[in-house]
Amino acid sequence: TYRNRNWVQERPSLLPTRVRLAGDREKSHVVPFPGGDTILIPNEIKSIADYSAYLILPQKEAKGFSVLNSLRPIFSRILTKRVIRFFEKQIDAKLEDPSLHKRQNVPWRVLVQAKSDHSSGTVDMRGFDPYGISGEILATAADWLARGRARSSGVISTGVAFAPKEFLESLASNHVSWILRKETKS
Repeated sequence: TYRNRNWVQERPSLLPTRVRLAGDREKSHVVPFPGGDTILIPNEIKSIADYSAYLILPQKEAKGFSVLNSLRPIFSRILTKRVIRFFEKQIDAKLEDPSLHKRQNVPWRVLVQAKSDHSSGTVDMRGFDPYGISGEILATAADWLARGRARSSGVISTGVAFAPKEFLESLASNHVSWILRKETKS
């Protein structure tokens, strides 16, 4: 997590956090999301003082993710490339990809929060088929790169490479919805 312009190692929790998010009636199960943008965006946008990303998951999946995330420091010491390849082969041999019908009924939600000295913002993204949307995002980004729509190049986040609102709007055909909440400090 990025707090007060410094990287902070959050202490992993075995259980997900339960919070009531803006516009929701019930509390949700929230887990930190250690995705690539979590690392890239604070380095790219110097005005950001705080930045965090969270996955909102069903209770069972949130608990599993929390446990695995808590054990990550231990796993990182013993999981060599060779061990990872072994497990990948085992999983590939025994695990069938979920059917399109099953995937389309699985909701996903990502909440991203950022703060600067003068304002703060939250993006709340939702959709179905977390398995499929990953591929759609990569395909859209590759298409936009090929068409010369990138604003920048290098190892950068999608939000820096492309106009963020336009990119998110392009995902609407994949049933992705999003809300941006901005606040200006006075």
